[in-house]
Amino acid sequence: VLISNLDPGANAEDIRMICSQFGQVSQCEVLLDRAGRSLGEAEVEFMHRSAALDCIAKLDNEVADGRVVRAILRNRPT
Repeated sequence: VLISNLDPGANAEDIRMICSQFGQVSQCEVLLDRAGRSLGEAEVEFMHRSAALDCIAKLDNEVADGRVVRAILRNRPT
């Protein structure tokens, strides 16, 4: 799941904690620019597709820290 428009202060542990309510998170990474600053996006991988879909259904277009958060399904690279 790609989650975007996050507060720049959000870290991977924050995102993992929020997403773990939908199912077991196998990987969580906040995307950074070359200088190490947050791009306001995170990639979250769940153990089960159903958890990812639940996360998207609940988080997409929700307001967090005064921002409208977007969540979309991102397929694994082949």
